[in-house]
Amino acid sequence: MTTLQLNEAPAKTLTANVQPGFYDMQTGLTHPARYADGRLAPIHICNGLPEDVAERLDINIVSGFIIDSLFYTRNELQKLQNKNNKKKAA
Repeated sequence: MTTLQLNEAPAKTLTANVQPGFYDMQTGLTHPARYADGRLAPIHICNGLPEDVAERLDINIVSGFIIDSLFYTRNELQKLQNKNNKKKAA
């Protein structure tokens, strides 16, 4: 399990299988962040993206996180975290 710190408060973290990744708005495909040799990367790194995707990084590619095969932008993940924190407080 990876713990992802999304804000300043140490108590407010989201624990899940979190993989940095990219969403291709043109094709609808997600791509986990990978090193050039194909290993999964723990940070947003573009070296392992398919060449056609890497060429469009500034146009149609959004960085975010993949959790259980679903892609979340940073903003969406922050909202999910806030929702989980509210459930825990209730």
